[in-house]
Amino acid sequence: MTDKELRVLPRIPIKIVVEINDGKIKTMTFCDNLGTGGIFLESVNPPSMGSKLELTFTLPNNKKKLKLKGVVTWIQRESKAGSPAGYGIKFQDATESDAKELEKTLKYLTKLTEGA
Repeated sequence: MTDKELRVLPRIPIKIVVEINDGKIKTMTFCDNLGTGGIFLESVNPPSMGSKLELTFTLPNNKKKLKLKGVVTWIQRESKAGSPAGYGIKFQDATESDAKELEKTLKYLTKLTEGA
């Protein structure tokens, strides 16, 4: 099975800047796709599987910065079929407010892309 087949919640392609904090250092990278359950971040030097990270980003139609925690659940070390090298993160312990903001924005963006 592919990673997309294993994914329970759908993701949408989106390019936003994400700040990553591993508890020691903060870095920034681009998001490749985003869903209510997780995010894929572009990187040629990903953290280890199981790493716990704090992510901060602003969604396109929203001024509020979301701060979500997650764990690295898979790594793609090389670009493949139009998908960049990077790693997937499964969100954990999102506040109800952040989860609602994320879901609302994803619904909005999905409608935009379906109408295009």
